[in-house]
Amino acid sequence: MTLPFSGAAPAAPIWDQTTPGLPHTHVFIIGVGKYRHLLNGAGVLARRNMGMGQLTSPPVSARKLAEWFIQPGGTPYNNPDAPLGSVFLLLSEQASAPFPLPGGATVTPPDATIDNIERHFDAWLAKVKEHPNNIAIFYYCGHGVLIQGDLVLLAEDYGAKPRQPFDGAIDFETLHKGMALEHAGVQCYFIDACSNVPVSDLDIEQSGARGFFTVSAPPPSQQTMLVIRAAAPGNTAYGIANRPSRFTQTLLDCLQGRGCHPTRLGGNWVVTTQSLAFSISQVLAWLNNNQKGAIQFPNITRNQGVGRLNLLTQPPVVPVKVQFQPDSAIADASLTLTSRDNPAWVISRAPQPNPWQPADVRAGVYELSASFRTSLYRDFSENLIVIPPGPIEEPFYPPSSS
Repeated sequence: MTLPFSGAAPAAPIWDQTTPGLPHTHVFIIGVGKYRHLLNGAGVLARRNMGMGQLTSPPVSARKLAEWFIQPGGTPYNNPDAPLGSVFLLLSEQASAPFPLPGGATVTPPDATIDNIERHFDAWLAKVKEHPNNIAIFYYCGHGVLIQGDLVLLAEDYGAKPRQPFDGAIDFETLHKGMALEHAGVQCYFIDACSNVPVSDLDIEQSGARGFFTVSAPPPSQQTMLVIRAAAPGNTAYGIANRPSRFTQTLLDCLQGRGCHPTRLGGNWVVTTQSLAFSISQVLAWLNNNQKGAIQFPNITRNQGVGRLNLLTQPPVVPVKVQFQPDSAIADASLTLTSRDNPAWVISRAPQPNPWQPADVRAGVYELSASFRTSLYRDFSENLIVIPPGPIEEPFYPPSSS
């Protein structure tokens, strides 16, 4: 383990409920929005700044993910095989702010400088290695670039060394390959960063970024590992100013239930590494087709084995959109949705001209009934099967009265 440099605070998680001798899930989260040596930063502008500047979405995204793991309520992380043990959080934001903990306490996360990241990574790795069945989850949100095909993730102090700017960055390829050799348990890596090749830096042969390991052997072939990048090589990951990014919000939605296996209509609903990868791809594809803005394609670079991540105590909520063909028919219809699994669950809507998007519809089988106030269409009832990830939005075709 790397020893902390003189004067550094001890590298520790912001939340720790580890029970010695038992398997746990250990989470490492980095969100970088403040870059000292990029455009509009507080320090000297890096010569290799690649035209990049400050970001607002990554710290918000990282906070949101950490809050979901730590704070009770909603659909919390629930893994009986490896309960949540610890959460490490490093944030570089324009104005540091306390992070709320359960019970009313707060903590100010350390800045995501490269030295801080490495020291806390060592502490996280030590926890991960305490039990062979521990689950390791690594998340980064911020600037990323491809150098000679390898993804490099920038820390807050990227560019602090003029001759070695990438000493302030993470060599992600080396990091996750080294982790595969260090720990046999389930590992997940979620990288919410661009994968662009900077035109001005095509001359770089080796970045000199820190990988935290010296990798001397290929990773094990049978290990359960999921590696998802928010953007395919040469593409951009998109954030929303001062809000969670598109990828991170999708990741959260899928971890909370939309990532359950889509054929599971009875018994336990489980988010696994395999189902999570499938669902993230499906949801982002839907967003590409249905929301305004740039298109974003995730890149699943490794999806091996099946590891259980989150066990839900009830069916997940899935977005549903009830629409008719022709569109005008829905304005004439009173709609009722009844759960076949729980007939006491009934919701209704009076005639309105827009499609119906009922809230809090959980996965299962429903009966959709429509009664029309004019004689253009006949009343009808049809089954509506709701399975994750959704949205469920296939149109219904009301029978004509003629």
